[in-house]
Amino acid sequence: MHKLLVLGTKYQVDELRDEAIHQLNARYPRKIADWDYTCRTDSDTSSTIVVSYPIEEDLVIANVARAMDLPEIHLAALYGCCSLPFDVLVKGRTLEDGSVEALCQDDLINCLQGKENLLVVARADIR
Repeated sequence: MHKLLVLGTKYQVDELRDEAIHQLNARYPRKIADWDYTCRTDSDTSSTIVVSYPIEEDLVIANVARAMDLPEIHLAALYGCCSLPFDVLVKGRTLEDGSVEALCQDDLINCLQGKENLLVVARADIR
């Protein structure tokens, strides 16, 4: 989906860009409660499937959304990045062409703080 967004923006094809943004909004809902209705390939199978994608895709989408100035999608993708294993979050993801896609330092720090905050909340719920 991120490739459609990049192409639509680069070649000024509004329909392509708009459709990509529409699909990304379905993938990254604005309300946290709505995340229960999305599905990742590694998520609980009882979830209602809206979109299915590899969880590492969140990292790529976060970078593209930042570059395309789509703050709501960017923040939601960073929230998704909080589910990434630490090694992927810190080292990045190797793409098909052999390049490595990694978060910028500010986004990495925000994700690490987010993971920590999510753990604190989860621990409080257990007690």
